Amino acid sequence: MQNGIFLVFLVLMIGAMWWMQRSQKKRQQQAQERVNTLEPGTEVITIGGLHGKIDAVHETTIDLDCEGVILTFEKSAVRPPMARPTAAVKAADKPVEKPAEGSVSADKTDDGIEK
Repeated sequence: MQNGIFLVFLVLMIGAMWWMQRSQKKRQQQAQERVNTLEPGTEVITIGGLHGKIDAVHETTIDLDCEGVILTFEKSAVRPPMARPTAAVKAADKPVEKPAEGSVSADKTDDGIEK
């Protein structure tokens, strides 16, 4: 009885380890594909947090334009760019509508105090 429970537990542990390894490998491949498809003009962030636009792509390095300063980084030091969600892009592109004169919100300042 205990041998059967041990075997089931062992099979479950091996299956969980295989599944985690497989999903991690898949994420690494996707990240590597994004890094390999970098092209000039793409905005990226380095692993140190520096924001810049790709100026040139070489075999193992990338030249970043950071506000007019060109810096060279290894490709591995650049986070792969993530696609922006379309809903966030659409919401950011919408103009902000101002309330009409004489409405309740037009008579108040940003902190809620009446004029």
